[in-house]
Amino acid sequence: LSLERSLGMSDIGEGMNESLALDCSVYKQSYLLKITKPSNIDLYNCRDISTLFDEKNSEKITNWILDLSLVKYIDSSGIGILIRQAGIIQPKGYKIYILNPKPSTSHIFSMTGFSKWFSIETNLDEIKV
Repeated sequence: LSLERSLGMSDIGEGMNESLALDCSVYKQSYLLKITKPSNIDLYNCRDISTLFDEKNSEKITNWILDLSLVKYIDSSGIGILIRQAGIIQPKGYKIYILNPKPSTSHIFSMTGFSKWFSIETNLDEIKV
């Protein structure tokens, strides 16, 4: 419980079984994926992102910018989906950029060592794609 409080994750269980509100557009020859309402990315909804990745992987634009500014928490299922996508696109020379993660989400990436798979950014205009 103290770990949840220190990471700001006291509301982890909120919104379970809800679909993610996603907005996908093209920005500088990359996909810009925004989570458009406060959410968790977890076992219950990570398939929403996975399905979108699968739909877009056949198209020529393959860099991804994920705006996680409204994501309160990401669990191992959510990270697994991102790692899977990184494994598909990185051998082709493309990247996943994580934009504006909350401190609790950013901490999970660094604590688990998965931050090496992604470029974590705070300013959309400074992302060089």
